[in-house]
Amino acid sequence: MTHPVIPPLSDELIQRVTRHRSDALRGVVKVDPAKLARDYLDLNRARELFNRVRPLLPAQGGRMLELGSGFGTLVSYAAKWEGVQAFGVEPNPDSAAVCRAVQDELGLTGNRIPRAAGESLPFASGTMDLVCSFTVFEHVADPAAVLAEAVRVLRSPDPASGKPGGTLHFAFPNYGSWWEGHYAILWIPHIAKPLAKLYVRLLGRNPAFLNHLQLIDYRRLMKYLAPLREQVEVLDLGQSTWEERLRTAAFSDWAQLSKLKGWVRLVQRLRLVDLLIRLGRRLHWETPFILVLRKR
Repeated sequence: MTHPVIPPLSDELIQRVTRHRSDALRGVVKVDPAKLARDYLDLNRARELFNRVRPLLPAQGGRMLELGSGFGTLVSYAAKWEGVQAFGVEPNPDSAAVCRAVQDELGLTGNRIPRAAGESLPFASGTMDLVCSFTVFEHVADPAAVLAEAVRVLRSPDPASGKPGGTLHFAFPNYGSWWEGHYAILWIPHIAKPLAKLYVRLLGRNPAFLNHLQLIDYRRLMKYLAPLREQVEVLDLGQSTWEERLRTAAFSDWAQLSKLKGWVRLVQRLRLVDLLIRLGRRLHWETPFILVLRKR
């Protein structure tokens, strides 16, 4: 189905986010900050993200919560165009202010994205059909606490109606794999943070950015999930999506993904796809992780 193109947000907002990203990502990315700003604020990209999680919501409406809303486009898109009761949280004060500006520009009333962290969500227990995040989980201070809070606010199953429990959908990098998307560089699986800082410095990048990252791999992820095993069912970690993308290179070029697509096409030309998939299944190279849980 072809959707009409949603026009861009105002130049003023794009310039504001350009300044924000220029400061935050100096020495990390080698992409025009204005391009990044346009991508972050692109409501067509927000629609693409929403379509990934739409099957996890009720057929009509539903309540969703995004952790780490960035500049608010996903929440704003879902609320304005999809009839969803959409909310978010964003801890960064400058980003949270942009979220409010985006909502105002789209004519959405109320502050749907309060300034808050994922470790302490300002929402009642059992009130969300979906909790989602995209490339946020690696930035949180306490991953285990964020998972526990997300599960807390998810709706419990309703045995009377047969309605299943709410769903969690977190997409985030796998640092047991070969790609680091913030720097857009090949990665060394399971590398310790001190050595990782030396590695990115040798590539001419700012190692201080790694201070803000949790280098989550499969083992660490299982450790964070262990206390929740009685409360949730793990539905997916993203293995099949990773394999499909490796076989087809069918993923978008937002932000710096064009560089990753170039590496995938090289692997295809060298006919190494099947080998990488076989090894990846054993060694958990799927990237990103796409963690999907259902509340029991």
